[in-house]
Amino acid sequence: MKRDNRVGMFSLPEQWVRSRSPEVTRVMGMCSILNASHMEHLNQYNYLALCYQFDVIEPGEEIPWYIFNYDPDLDMFAIKLDSIYRSTR
Repeated sequence: MKRDNRVGMFSLPEQWVRSRSPEVTRVMGMCSILNASHMEHLNQYNYLALCYQFDVIEPGEEIPWYIFNYDPDLDMFAIKLDSIYRSTR
């Protein structure tokens, strides 16, 4: 059986996570979190996760970063960030 390797990284503001906002609950309901780290100096949490909305990556590929956006018609959806944006973060 072939694994569907839909792995990605994303971050959420610490305040949203601690307040258990509905947006965070929706995002977490879509993902299986593999690793989480608190970036205290940035006041955010970074997550490595599996998500059905992430692109499939091949072994050895760089794990992409995503942001989640909300659309009333589509609910929550993931947007992959390009490498130019990631390198300036």
